[in-house]
Amino acid sequence: DKDPCHTISTVNALDVAVAEGLMSKVAGPAYRFSHDQIQSAAYMLIPELERGSFHLKIGRSLWQHATLEEMDNYLFIVVDQLCRGYGLISDQDERIRLAKMCLAAGQKAAEMSAFLSASAYLQSGIGMMREDDWELHRQLCFNLYNFCAEMMFVLGKFDEVKVYVEVVIQRGKTVREKLQAFYTSVQTSGSQGNTTDAFGTAIAVMCHLGESVPTTVTQLQVQGELLKTEALLHNKSEDELQGLDVMTSIDKREAMRFYHLLTGYAYQERRELFSFMVCRAVQLSLTYGVCKESALCFGVYGLLICGLLGDTARGYRFGRVALGLQQRFKAKDCRVFLAVYGFIDDWTNPLQSSLPCLEQTISTGLSTGDNEFAMCSAQYYLSTSLASGKPLGALKNEMNEYGTQMLDLNQNLMYVWNRLLRQVTCNLLGESANPVKLVGEVMDEENLLHLAGEKGSSALRSALYFYRMWLEVLFGEYERAAETGAANNNVEKDMMGRFPVVVNHAFYNGLSILV
Repeated sequence: DKDPCHTISTVNALDVAVAEGLMSKVAGPAYRFSHDQIQSAAYMLIPELERGSFHLKIGRSLWQHATLEEMDNYLFIVVDQLCRGYGLISDQDERIRLAKMCLAAGQKAAEMSAFLSASAYLQSGIGMMREDDWELHRQLCFNLYNFCAEMMFVLGKFDEVKVYVEVVIQRGKTVREKLQAFYTSVQTSGSQGNTTDAFGTAIAVMCHLGESVPTTVTQLQVQGELLKTEALLHNKSEDELQGLDVMTSIDKREAMRFYHLLTGYAYQERRELFSFMVCRAVQLSLTYGVCKESALCFGVYGLLICGLLGDTARGYRFGRVALGLQQRFKAKDCRVFLAVYGFIDDWTNPLQSSLPCLEQTISTGLSTGDNEFAMCSAQYYLSTSLASGKPLGALKNEMNEYGTQMLDLNQNLMYVWNRLLRQVTCNLLGESANPVKLVGEVMDEENLLHLAGEKGSSALRSALYFYRMWLEVLFGEYERAAETGAANNNVEKDMMGRFPVVVNHAFYNGLSILV
């Protein structure tokens, strides 16, 4: 209340509290309790039945008298106070305004990487909605439910994601209204390793967006898409690619979001679709213009050029295009950084130089809520560290720490890869019964091979064979190493040009054959 008489009265009362040592004055016209216990004791003086009314009165007063700048600065405080007294709000317009404020608070908290707080604000907003709001305030309902589902995904609460997503899908009348829910559903399925459902849902949705993607592709189809892409790219410079017009088609932009999402899952478990989808996404960018998702598409195309065609100089240029587009759209996509620093740059720059970039990629992913690829980046950071000669004792500790984080975030697929690296490290440190067998407290290679076959993950199988061959050479089992290397004859394709694996496989496999 900014009434001068009330202000003077309030200040006088606060000054008495300061004199008694109950409060202290801080910078500006602000006061605070001298101790948390004093604040708690003061709060307990308010009768329990009156506390809701007390909070509501404070919230309304702040809301009514705050400027736009003050509301932005103190949004969380205002919303917290109003929500505590929400049960006493009878006016429908006030209820809807508060629900909108909960949405704004959730969005602001997410921007600050406070994802748990964001989910709490959004759940409060959802609790304020009534049945008729699905008609009267339809977009607000969709925004609250969709964003809450996203936050639950970030927090790894996959069961709760499904609850919110299903509401949106049931309430939505058009594909457009259901798009975000489908996207979050695909994310959830893919992150849990259920790529069959992820691809099934995504491909069906993309068909509605005008993108026909087959469930299976042949090598001939992949070659055809590569030729189409190369024809569209013919003689285009880096500057021309970075300066392409912005994509304006809403359907194509939505399709690009799904391509952006699916490339990671395709790399892990549906390798036959990986190259096909990357080419299609690049073609969309060249034909309809670029968007922020185009950065990843060009980056992963550079990965293909390095890994499949062996043209590392040209692949490196596509990596620069990806980083340029990332900067142009002011995006922070850890997937782009992973494609560039985890795959492309190692073919040109010293291996150790990518480690700080990969560490930054992990931080970027965690701060933006992309926990899935933050942990994927952690895995590539660890494998690169192992290949570049980082001290094993310190590296093992890092592997354990990231492994725990992967479990905490429900990133179970990455945890499988983490276990493989930890067992290799244990073998190198002499902490296994047989140094050339990946069997110990961390994992059993037969179980991992079975899982790779079950998931259709040629990359996981290839990585296991590579590390086993590496150990066999290091510990003098040359004949066994030659046999393991021969069984891993598709390593370049399976690992898609991952420099530390492909190059070391060639070197150690050659050594085993020579010996």
